[in-house]
Amino acid sequence: MKSKTKKKHSDSDSVHSDDGSPSFRKVPRKNGWTCPWHPLQFIEWIFITYFCIIYFGCIVPTFPYEWQPAGYIIPAIVMFVHFLVQIISISIDPADPSTHKHGKDRMVPRFDRTQHPHVIENSHCYLCEVDVSSTSKHCSVCNKCVLKFDHHCKWLNNCVGARNYKFFLSTIVSGLVAAVIVLIATVYVSIVYWVEPSLLHPDCVAESGSANEVMPSVSSSVNSTTADPNITDIVTDSPPYCSDDAWCRDNLNMFTNVPGLAFFIVMILTAVLAVIAVGLLAHLTLFHCYLNCKGLTTYDYIMKKREEESRRDDDEANFGADIEPPKMRKIKRSQIVPIKKEREEIEMKKTVPDVFQTDESVTVDCHSPRH
Repeated sequence: MKSKTKKKHSDSDSVHSDDGSPSFRKVPRKNGWTCPWHPLQFIEWIFITYFCIIYFGCIVPTFPYEWQPAGYIIPAIVMFVHFLVQIISISIDPADPSTHKHGKDRMVPRFDRTQHPHVIENSHCYLCEVDVSSTSKHCSVCNKCVLKFDHHCKWLNNCVGARNYKFFLSTIVSGLVAAVIVLIATVYVSIVYWVEPSLLHPDCVAESGSANEVMPSVSSSVNSTTADPNITDIVTDSPPYCSDDAWCRDNLNMFTNVPGLAFFIVMILTAVLAVIAVGLLAHLTLFHCYLNCKGLTTYDYIMKKREEESRRDDDEANFGADIEPPKMRKIKRSQIVPIKKEREEIEMKKTVPDVFQTDESVTVDCHSPRH
């Protein structure tokens, strides 16, 4: 048996065991900014930073000049909304208002299950030592009662309850929209890279567009008047590198000129990460839409599933316990049919004559001489 001698962590609000896992938190967590931070918080911010750098710094500059304003403005608004609602979700304290009666720095006692089977009974929390709402639940991670507790979000490092649920839902929806935009942009760039790499150079697109617009007017003017023939050469000439696919692939910018294959690999990697982000956020968004339609919280849904599984296990364990065994019907001796081997033996006995059986009409003289 390993002895779990408890030692203080760098965070004075919690006590950790030898394996480093938090075992008890003395002071309730205020919000998602309270240390220690969860590793998933860092992963999330790294993902967001990476997507912003690649999209605004590498992808949008490859768009035609006509697309670039929309490519900058619309995703920037979505990203700003995502940052704003996420920061609000992290900063809000979702605790039950009744828990603030004892002050913010109150030490929460350790729960003793020998005295009480549940932390909250009859809307009274034995840890917070206050009467709470009927929808409040005590979060073991934050060590406080949360009003209309939904779940503890590791990505926000904060509980989600009545006070910040709308901001949490806005966070995942705005994140989903931003991830979809990044995914569409990376797929577009990856396809164009192989099909028509000159489209990734806005100058080539602008030159080809201006030439197509000016050519009809130039041709009509040449037919009507004796214009300088060199004009057509000046207008219709486009940069020679635009027709060279190899040059267009090998001269793409990612804050500096990089080989075309490196650019393509970065686009594929970004697309894969965007697919993962879209899958996770879409699943989470649909799940919470389903919960809202059913009027449930995540906690209610999990508890309901546990009750169903427990009931199913009990039914499987008790299957057949209350069912009486089938009654055996008595069979008369005359109804017993002999098996095949016994039937053959009986028939053989019937066919063999009984030599020891004597008949009155037949006499055998044992002393008579033989003829």
